Amino acid sequence: MASAIVTGDTGITGTNLHAQVCLWAAATPKAGNNIFNVTNGDTESWQNLWPRLAARFGCRTPNPMFPNGGAADTKGYKDYESSIARMPNKHPLSARAANIGVSSDPSKEDSPTLFSQIDPQKCSAWADVNNAWGKVRDKYGLDQTTWDKDTCDFIAFALGRDWSCVGSMSKARKLCWNGYADTWDELVEVFEALEKEDILPPAERLKADF
Repeated sequence: MASAIVTGDTGITGTNLHAQVCLWAAATPKAGNNIFNVTNGDTESWQNLWPRLAARFGCRTPNPMFPNGGAADTKGYKDYESSIARMPNKHPLSARAANIGVSSDPSKEDSPTLFSQIDPQKCSAWADVNNAWGKVRDKYGLDQTTWDKDTCDFIAFALGRDWSCVGSMSKARKLCWNGYADTWDELVEVFEALEKEDILPPAERLKADF
C-alpha cells in the first residue's frame, strides 16, 4: 500500500451497484452507445476505511504505517520485499495542468507509479504465509479453489496508486440515474457473502479465536 492512496480520495464501485447501472443503461434509450463512470456516489479515503477493516477482522493498523515514507523509491517494511511499477503514461495531473495553473509543477512530469510496501504477489508465495493460511483454511473449512484464483495484481494496482481518483456520475445522473451505495455498507455486504460461502472465515469467530 502506498501512502498517497491512504491519504488521498478515491471512488469505489460496489458489484451490486455496478450490476444495477448495467441494467439501467441497457433499458434506458438515451443511454445507448455511451460510456459512463460507475462509482458508488460517495467519496472515500483508505485512511477512513483501513482502520474499520482492521477492526472488523480483529487486526490492528501498524504504527507507523509507513516507516520509510510509503512512496516510490523508499523501502518497505523491514525484512519484507517491496515492489514498484512505473507506468508508461503521463501523470494524471498533466491532462489539466495548464487549466489549473500548475504547468510549472515538476510532479506533472513524473510517471505514475504503483508502490507496495509488501509485494502481494511474492508474499502470497511465501512458505510461512501459506502455512498460516492453511491453518486458518482448515480450521474454518474454507474453499481453497477460490483463493487459487486470487488477483494479487489488481490489489497491487488498487492500493499502490500514487494519485487520487474520483469519478463523476454526472453524465449518468443527467439521464436520470439515481442509484447510490455507501461504500462501507457495500464492503460489509460482500464480506458477509464471502463468509457465508466459506471463502472468508466468520469475522466474529476469527476475533474470538485469535
